[in-house]
Amino acid sequence: MLRHAWCRTAPSTLQRIRREHSNAHFGTSEFWSAFYQKKRDRFEWFLSTPVAVCEFEQELGDVRGAILHVGCGTSDLGYELWSQTPGCTSVVNVDYSPEAIAIAQRQHDERRLAAPSERHAMSFVQADCRALSDAWRDRFALIVDKGTLDAV
Repeated sequence: MLRHAWCRTAPSTLQRIRREHSNAHFGTSEFWSAFYQKKRDRFEWFLSTPVAVCEFEQELGDVRGAILHVGCGTSDLGYELWSQTPGCTSVVNVDYSPEAIAIAQRQHDERRLAAPSERHAMSFVQADCRALSDAWRDRFALIVDKGTLDAV
């Protein structure tokens, strides 16, 4: 059974982010490409990864299969979902910013080199989550969104 999990973001956090960044362009790949060209390192949007994992904790216990993490950016959330979900077979991290995917893939490769004995079933795909085919949806036990819904 396919399930979806969304983070509940505190209104004060959303207000702060909207003050700091005009959200008129959040729904464009150009905005995010420019954003990640400046921020070339790991970045947690809205919530820290530990807080986000706590938000999803109830859904994670029942997962038997792959997880789709939409709007992954350069967050550590995909890795934490993978490492804290015993029934997870893989995590596919999707973002429509090629810069974000390149940074996230590099970070993942560095993590694999640092801990080669750990299992690492992670992939990074540049795609627009609003245009994924039904074949994508049918592949996952859980679809996770931490901030994409608010951005687009």
